[in-house]
Amino acid sequence: MKKIVLPTEKNELGSYFGSCKQFKLYRVENRKVISEDMLVPPFCEPELLPAWLSEKGITDVITSGIEYTAASILKLNGVNVFVGTPVKNNIEIIQDFINGTLETENTSVSQGSYYQ
Repeated sequence: MKKIVLPTEKNELGSYFGSCKQFKLYRVENRKVISEDMLVPPFCEPELLPAWLSEKGITDVITSGIEYTAASILKLNGVNVFVGTPVKNNIEIIQDFINGTLETENTSVSQGSYYQ
């Protein structure tokens, strides 16, 4: 089972991972969404988000933009990070992911910068 998280603002992909206050979690099995939940971090520090999500067993993060350090921590914890996804409705994004048609930008960044 895949556990896919999208930083969320008003049922759309949030524009930046670290500034979102909630995350939509989709559980996907056999190419179907079997459940969804809204995750709200119990803290305000964005630097704690990668570890918090990793502890929840998240397998994939889909985001428009993310800081280099956050993406690195997620990847070190075995989480796939998809960056540069256009902002649109979460349902459309998760269906694109399931269908293998998710749009992303593979951007190489240096430490201290961010993916976007």
